Amino acid sequence: MAMNLDAAMLEMFRSEVETHMAALSEGLLALEKQPRRSELFEPMMRAAHSIKGAAKIVGLPAAVQVAHAIEDCFVAVRENRVAMSSGLVDVLLAGVDLLGRAADVDDAGQVSLAEGDPQILQAVSRIATAMRENAAGAQDNQIQQLTLRAPAQLTGSWAASQRDRIVAALAAGGTPAQFDLSDVETIDAAAIGFLALASGSTQARESTKFTTFGARRELAQLLRAAGLSLAPHSAPGGA
Repeated sequence: MAMNLDAAMLEMFRSEVETHMAALSEGLLALEKQPRRSELFEPMMRAAHSIKGAAKIVGLPAAVQVAHAIEDCFVAVRENRVAMSSGLVDVLLAGVDLLGRAADVDDAGQVSLAEGDPQILQAVSRIATAMRENAAGAQDNQIQQLTLRAPAQLTGSWAASQRDRIVAALAAGGTPAQFDLSDVETIDAAAIGFLALASGSTQARESTKFTTFGARRELAQLLRAAGLSLAPHSAPGGA
């Protein structure tokens, strides 16, 4: 299958994929030795998310499909719904290898793997199966942390609707909840007020205890202006 991409777009895509593929491969090799290195989960999730976004822009559905499966796995691991294990790492390594092939486009716009290719479907299925097999292990994790991934259009009503989940997680002995703002494109005044109130007042912090991270540069600046501090590990300008 051939794609119609100009040289500049193709070069940008290749550069994006190369950077994030390296992060995925290096992170998984580190997890192979130490599966519980939780500080690696978020950057790897974001790397898969970035590749997925770039593949969408250039029109590579096969790469989007694999990257999405890998991203979902790391989201589940980070939220303690799935436990990272050496077996899961092996499956993800194979998925990342296939992702590299699915994202490979030659100068003529030719791709080797198309959407619906048996190899793509098999890789996605293996990741889903490995996630199910490791789901029970997550219950043994003593650190229970709720991470809520905000939608692209973040409204006050959506934020408020999550309060019961936050309180329930804390009642179960969990650690402070988090709002992942990586996908947020627009935010209304009510949502800003809700987040600022929850993180800005002592009483609110004691009852909800959540932090926010992953905001794009413009959103991060807006939230800081409203008195909302982002978690230290989030870098403004994230994808």
